[in-house]
Amino acid sequence: MEVQDYAGALKAFARYLSEGGNAIPALRKKEVDLEVARLTALVARVRILVNREGAEITVDDISVGKSPIYELSIGAGRHKFTATLPPLAPSSRTVDIASGDDIEIALDLVEADVGKPLSVSAEPKAVLTPTQAANPRVVREPETRSRRPFVLSLVGTGALATATAVLGFLSLDAKYSLDRAAQQSGISAAEMDSSRGRVKTLTTVTDIVGSVAIASTIVSIVLYFTSTQPSTREPTKNTHGELYRRETVRHFR
Repeated sequence: MEVQDYAGALKAFARYLSEGGNAIPALRKKEVDLEVARLTALVARVRILVNREGAEITVDDISVGKSPIYELSIGAGRHKFTATLPPLAPSSRTVDIASGDDIEIALDLVEADVGKPLSVSAEPKAVLTPTQAANPRVVREPETRSRRPFVLSLVGTGALATATAVLGFLSLDAKYSLDRAAQQSGISAAEMDSSRGRVKTLTTVTDIVGSVAIASTIVSIVLYFTSTQPSTREPTKNTHGELYRRETVRHFR
């Protein structure tokens, strides 16, 4: 409890009551029951659902059990849930959890995609006829990629990422305030409910803005590789005609 590991403290108290049984004095049991009730409001109940049996489940990279279903109590904060079952691709989710939550987290294991090598076909070179060689013409340079759509999208992504960071900080600050309030006496149930509601609202908004930021990042990548505009460079003259003429004259000589 001193290090604010409320889930660990709750587990220890439950074991104490289970193993102590009737040997625990009534007064002491009443004290422990009060602590358990207080701690229950400070932790979240999480059910991890995996679509394959026998997968190893880790929470914050620490193994906690096997699939298909695993239940645990966990403290408030951001936690990473991962399921692994070789040769399937691992499934991982990072979730912001508030005190008192009761949620389910689904982790779907699927076959790993093996990328196929891309076939590269050489573009045929243009062959000049004698008529084309004798009449050289101006040739426009190839199109070049434009950076304007990419830059605009990148600016939007940066703004969304900044908003996500600010909302995340406010969410964590609200969770910290809720945990501190729960340890103090004289806090009404209405005030606790209001604080929990604020934490959940901030957490939800943070997840939404973060998802939009991820989508904006993907759009930026797509724009980087697909956006084009005509080149602004000056066109260059085609010198192949002159070279063809010289080679033809030298051949007949």
